[in-house]
Amino acid sequence: MKVIAVHLDRCTGCKTCELYCATERGSNSKTLIQAVQETPLPQSRVRVEGSNSVPVTLQCRQCLQAPCLDACLTGALIREPDANIVVLQENNCIGCWTCTLFCPYGVIYPWPERKVALK
Repeated sequence: MKVIAVHLDRCTGCKTCELYCATERGSNSKTLIQAVQETPLPQSRVRVEGSNSVPVTLQCRQCLQAPCLDACLTGALIREPDANIVVLQENNCIGCWTCTLFCPYGVIYPWPERKVALK
């Protein structure tokens, strides 16, 4: 699994990491030019918020006691035993978005176009 390592001392708030993540993780084509033509548009699993002077990168913190795991009604959120990371199995997600209420960092959010949660 690929990860995005955030170096806060280097972050300028340009949101290039959002584009890269959406293209690599969310698109079928894996190229930016083709990804922007896909329907629904690929979504990034990382977000940059805040002002340009103080950007804040939001992504899953892989909580050891992840409340989203217990909140998921269908078991779509699981902890991968090999990598010890929390992943969302979209095919098991029913779009109730209960997990969005329990994520302490607010990084799980609704993806209305596909009627699933996005992590």
